[in-house]
Amino acid sequence: KQMDFEWEAFNMTNFATNFREETFDGVVRFPQISPDLISECVLVMSFAKGKPLSEMFSVIDNDGMNGWTVSGKKRNDVNMQLKKELAKKIFDINMKMFLRDNFVHGDMHGGNLLFCEGGVGGEEAVLTVLDAGLTVSLPDDVARSFSQFLYSMIMGDVDGIMSRLIEFNDSHTKVDITAFRGAIVKQVDTWVGERSSIPLTAPKAPDGGPISVGDLMGGILFSMQKYGVALRGDVASTLLTISISE
Repeated sequence: KQMDFEWEAFNMTNFATNFREETFDGVVRFPQISPDLISECVLVMSFAKGKPLSEMFSVIDNDGMNGWTVSGKKRNDVNMQLKKELAKKIFDINMKMFLRDNFVHGDMHGGNLLFCEGGVGGEEAVLTVLDAGLTVSLPDDVARSFSQFLYSMIMGDVDGIMSRLIEFNDSHTKVDITAFRGAIVKQVDTWVGERSSIPLTAPKAPDGGPISVGDLMGGILFSMQKYGVALRGDVASTLLTISISE
């Protein structure tokens, strides 16, 4: 399907529809498709200005101004603030794809995100999402369970994690549930600190910072491999898209 440009055009149009309010508010853009110039091997889209986020996030800028901007702020501080704002915006877009739309960009790495700072001629800063050839969606009942799984992860809820993993298990191997649960407990204790006494408030990591969901998920996947638990394909693909975005 990734090689079929009519499919990619369909995906891009879907994203543009789902994010029409965010596009109107200037949060994000998806290239417009030319309906008259399209086939399985031809796709014409509107041009998007900017440079890839992978390039922006891998370089700390320093130019002839000795690291200072005209306004007197350190350039690295300005760039770091911009990166934080972009990271927050991309996280928000991702979560809406997962939890609101159940229609997820399957390859949302830094090379497929362009950012144009704007400012020239009054242009606004623009974040553009490219390459919609790979998407992920879950059946409605699985999507609800997957949302519960993510919630259990960030809450450090071992029973919630276990119940969803058993539901998603696609292996025909008999699983030692007691030993598997012990391994999951160990991973949660490693990456999740004390629980908050405030209802619906996520805990922090043991060092007091945010929980590293990627590291927690990595540990859980190792435990699954050890005890013969295999995720159904669509759930595995969805988790992969989270890793790519992270």
